[in-house]
Amino acid sequence: MDWQSYLVKLSRHLLANLDDDELEELRETASTNDYLGFPPASIELIEQAQHRLGFELPSSLTSFYLASNGWQSADGFPLSKANILSVTELILLSDCHIRELDIYSIFVEQHFAGLSYGERNSKLENCVVIVDLDGNELGFMVRTDRKDDWPVVTHNPDGDDFETYSGFVELMKAGITF
Repeated sequence: MDWQSYLVKLSRHLLANLDDDELEELRETASTNDYLGFPPASIELIEQAQHRLGFELPSSLTSFYLASNGWQSADGFPLSKANILSVTELILLSDCHIRELDIYSIFVEQHFAGLSYGERNSKLENCVVIVDLDGNELGFMVRTDRKDDWPVVTHNPDGDDFETYSGFVELMKAGITF
């Protein structure tokens, strides 16, 4: 995936669809006027994050970070007003605050009801939070043996709904046509 060119097109598309009030609100909080991404992360930062997490990230996510170290939400993309975290902000779901763990326990009960406590905890330690915003939306990648991309689960706090994407690329393309 050519993230750099895709993210430039995505920024233009999202910004063009904002009304004046939304654009003004975004400009008050965003670090840019015409691009919703950030400067790229270095290989060293990515390696430090992987060391801290205890495993390698999938190539879809590392290549994204080499193009943009995070993403600012606009026009409800990717999840309401939630941002894609920078590589230095990535955290294991098992290390999160009680709110995230409560969300995860709801997900596990809905999707892995037959697992023992130990099996559930093992799954928790294999999830990396990539999207988070102040008690609202939450998105996490579920570590698999695949090297290219891992499934992403997102949580909408309005109704405790979960959506599953086949991977990070699908999340970043969801509902977007240009």
